[in-house]
Amino acid sequence: MAPDLAAFRAVARGLLAREAPPDRVHFDEVRGHPEGLLRAAARWEACGRLAPAVPRDFLGMTRAVLPHRDPGRWALLYRVLWRLTHGEPALLQRHEDTDVRQLRWMEQSVRRDLKAMTDAVRFRRVPRHGREHHVAWYAPEHRILRAVAPFLVRRFASFAWSLFTPDGGAHWDLERLTFAEGTHASGDAAAHAASRARGRSPGPTAGGVPLMLVGMAHEGGDSPSFTGPAGQLLALVLGRAGLLGPTAPVTHGVVPCGAGCGTWPLPEGARTSCRHGLDAAVARARPRMVIALGAQAAQAFLGVGFRIHISRGQVLSSRWAEGWMATLETEAIVRLTGARERAEARIHLEADFRSAAAWLRQRSPGDGVRPRVG
Repeated sequence: MAPDLAAFRAVARGLLAREAPPDRVHFDEVRGHPEGLLRAAARWEACGRLAPAVPRDFLGMTRAVLPHRDPGRWALLYRVLWRLTHGEPALLQRHEDTDVRQLRWMEQSVRRDLKAMTDAVRFRRVPRHGREHHVAWYAPEHRILRAVAPFLVRRFASFAWSLFTPDGGAHWDLERLTFAEGTHASGDAAAHAASRARGRSPGPTAGGVPLMLVGMAHEGGDSPSFTGPAGQLLALVLGRAGLLGPTAPVTHGVVPCGAGCGTWPLPEGARTSCRHGLDAAVARARPRMVIALGAQAAQAFLGVGFRIHISRGQVLSSRWAEGWMATLETEAIVRLTGARERAEARIHLEADFRSAAAWLRQRSPGDGVRPRVG
């Protein structure tokens, strides 16, 4: 059982009642112990009956951000709640605030994942206990199974089905929707059939490349981060991080969408046009990890809400690859006029690539430290 909105509200109210500032609070997710979690929440709620009222807008945002996989979301939510109840009641209207932007980005990421999952789930017919059953497998970016399942019940109410994800399964028996934690929760024929279906539909790493680099490109041309002095810097840093094999790197450039892409809210169709061809290129490469070079390349994946200065160098799970990271753009580094600025940026870039190499080694111990770059 993952922490839910009721548990967070209870704990947060207790913390506010104790006047516990965010810099003195550390949040740890509790999984697999639902009774203990609820008892702890009840104790905190008892301490928090005199806590300030929680703004309704904040509750809606918390509910939307809840499925996000970033464990730091709890500390971020409490920090925003503290500010809302300590002199900044209009904080959520300040769209340029760093904390608010991060929450909005998380909310957008979850909403995109919800849309992608509802569009992508396909059920297969399989025998189960002498009856016809349908199964599907999907690996969402976030923990959205419980949010998506009721929609699937409405869409596929006429047959029994099981949907399996890395986080658990949802089961519809024509009368009741139930959930089970972990893909091991059901050992029947449907679960095995889902595994076979998953095997017939290779994921990002099956037969693909370990690493794919994505940068922004000029119309009809290659990305400047992959050519000239910027390309030389990229090759040098990749080599120092142990990410260059005997073959030349293969990269992908994304052409920016047209006028209005950087505005908010996005004009209709802008997100699709900005990623034109990107999804297909990633699907062909089937990388274990994707690294986006620069803010624009990262936003081509995650939308204009992504802020590279907040999430640079963090390895995130995504629907494109098991690992996804955004780092600095080499073309922007070589254009820096100050020698000290260039040196610091190069240090950050190399540190990000070393983190990526370590991540790949952990997941491909038999492949060595020289993956192909696709």
